[in-house]
Amino acid sequence: MEIVNSIKGKVLLVSNSDVYFSRGLTIFKSSNEGHDYKIFYKFKKSNFIDFTSLNHLTSRLFRSGIHHFIAVDDGFYIFYNRFIVKVDLKGNLVGKKCQFKGSRPLCVTTEGNSVLYGEYYDNQERRPVDVVIFDGASLKVKYTFTGIRHIHGIFTDHYTGKVYVTTGDYGDEAGIWLLDNGLIKKIIGGTQQERAVQLLFTSKYIYYGTDSPIEKNFIYRIDKDTYQRDCLGSVCSSVFYGALVHEVPFFCTVAEPSDVNPDNKAVLYKVTNEEVRAVSSHRKDFFSKIYFQYGQLNFPVYRDNFRTENKIWLYQLSVKGSGESHLLALDH
Repeated sequence: MEIVNSIKGKVLLVSNSDVYFSRGLTIFKSSNEGHDYKIFYKFKKSNFIDFTSLNHLTSRLFRSGIHHFIAVDDGFYIFYNRFIVKVDLKGNLVGKKCQFKGSRPLCVTTEGNSVLYGEYYDNQERRPVDVVIFDGASLKVKYTFTGIRHIHGIFTDHYTGKVYVTTGDYGDEAGIWLLDNGLIKKIIGGTQQERAVQLLFTSKYIYYGTDSPIEKNFIYRIDKDTYQRDCLGSVCSSVFYGALVHEVPFFCTVAEPSDVNPDNKAVLYKVTNEEVRAVSSHRKDFFSKIYFQYGQLNFPVYRDNFRTENKIWLYQLSVKGSGESHLLALDH
């Protein structure tokens, strides 16, 4: 795949012709694929923020920086460090800052002009875990899960409007759920092969990759009408994230070596014609995976879910070239 452009920083959001990316706790905006850009929003300095965001390495160590930048019609939601705020379309702070429980949510979605996320923390005690909605002013619990460890992600199927949740980690805790009129319904679950983070939606199917350090991992496809599942192929390690281009799913594995999944690299996979194919490989850098994170590839949020351009952004974290984002031209 040809690299069209590279930028220093984490690409967060692609919305129409605009690309938003961050360095530390500053968000930049570009209207020409990152070639030129200007500051969109910058958090005020504090001793703690200055220290944890001193450079890319300290940001990795403290899990600091911008985690999510989510667009709604009247502004943007920013998840950073352990907080969430809302800014308007011009980058002015609105409402108030709120602190979320636990570590950063992994995948979030929107509901109208609010943002919806699931709690993600260690939760060894298996306490109830909430789905929370934030409107820029206050946090409110919308759903509560029991019998799980934590929530991996919340997703809206933009074809149907249905909202799905992925949960972990073991036994019946792992599953994919449908949120429907205040009810929580598990559509599949109970084994490591239903332990997922990211869901991708096409007009007919739901795609996901498994996130298991104790079993081999695979890419699956679920029929949206029957919820019947097909296994499309194996991958080399756990899958965290994915993205769609032309209704073609892309997933990336993380460098999370285990006895079952020994590979020490993050791999980008393309799913076409019921086939899973590796298209690029990125070796873990020499910094500790425990302290400086697993090697992985992150995708931005694409607000236009029905994109037509044949390009995709990738952010490299804890692999060679960590801290850089690349715009890739995809093979047809």
